[in-house]
Amino acid sequence: MQKVRRFPVTYFFSALSLMLLITASVPAQSASQPVAKPPVQIQPGTPAPPAEVKPPPTAKELIEQGKQQYRTGKYKPALQKFEAALKLETQNDEALGLAAITAFRLDLQAKARDLFQRRAQLPGQKASVKAYCDYWRGQTHWREAHDAIAKRGTLKTGRVTYSLPEKESASARDHITRGLEAVDRALAVKPDYAEALNIKNLLHTEASLMAEDENKAGDHRKQALDALRKAFGFFQQASQTKGPATANFGAPTIRIGEYAGNKDDDSLLDDPMMMLLEGGRPLKRVAAVIPPYQPPKPKNDEKDPASSGVTSSGGAYSVGPGRGALYGQLTPGVAKVEVLVGTDGKVVFAQQVGGKPDIGGLAVAAAKKWTFQPATFEGKSVQVSGVITFDIKASKARPSPTPSAAPPKSN
Repeated sequence: MQKVRRFPVTYFFSALSLMLLITASVPAQSASQPVAKPPVQIQPGTPAPPAEVKPPPTAKELIEQGKQQYRTGKYKPALQKFEAALKLETQNDEALGLAAITAFRLDLQAKARDLFQRRAQLPGQKASVKAYCDYWRGQTHWREAHDAIAKRGTLKTGRVTYSLPEKESASARDHITRGLEAVDRALAVKPDYAEALNIKNLLHTEASLMAEDENKAGDHRKQALDALRKAFGFFQQASQTKGPATANFGAPTIRIGEYAGNKDDDSLLDDPMMMLLEGGRPLKRVAAVIPPYQPPKPKNDEKDPASSGVTSSGGAYSVGPGRGALYGQLTPGVAKVEVLVGTDGKVVFAQQVGGKPDIGGLAVAAAKKWTFQPATFEGKSVQVSGVITFDIKASKARPSPTPSAAPPKSN
């Protein structure tokens, strides 16, 4: 009988240990590790998979984009962002407020009024916000009335008279009436609203300038000064801050008619509001002059359109800032510029309100260089708003001769 061969126990454990060692040396594939797949072969002519579509911006994102544009002075694109946000959320309080202020900065007064009205009428709107909106609505009405009146002023023998066409006169009166109603609503909520009181002052002053008789003019001036005196107390207590002067028509302001064009006429100027001021007269006047016309310099290259101002196809080619082949030399004329003079006597705001548009830039640039005596009213520093009329003439200086084109080289 054949005997069964048995392995010693020690040999069995040695074999088992060897198997375990071999098993440990072979890396096991994790169940969580993906199995490598062969690359997908795209057949020629197969359309590429669609790119990931970026979701459109939200109202919040559009508002933030608009704020960034506004901070850099890009008011038109800022307004577009705020209006885009309002298309997504028509009752967004922040978007309405920002859009309204931006429209005002762009001189879109009717649009600004509508936006302020929409904000004031939001469900559950706070009374203080409604007062704020009414104040700004009043300021938009003053702005339109002021622009219509300021451009019609004529200074003769020291007196400024205003003669508005019937349609413009009716529009200005309507703006004054509606503006006073708006600021009175604001003051009913907040009687110490200094900025609203000052706009009330300015509205009554505009009414006095276009009044048909002196009695009506005197009554409006009295109401203007009453509002101004109230504004002084509240503005100093709550609103006035230190720092450089800025264009703020909500600050206490005296509105005069026109500044005299020269020093000799200062003493002849009979302006009831100017006579209430200590100081406020011009210290430095700068004239606006049309610079000598410089035609484009000819170039050796006959194909260069800058040499003639006309392209090869007959179109106009610009030959200078704001000018072109279709425009000749600027012509003399009158331009009226409104200025706001800060309490330090420097011009903080200037814009054209009348006259020839093409020479308005020259007038505004000159007006910004004027300086004034700091003005006080009843011992208090005050801003002054007035108009400078520039009679712009051409410079007497001769332009430098234009060099002739170099003669062609002979072969």
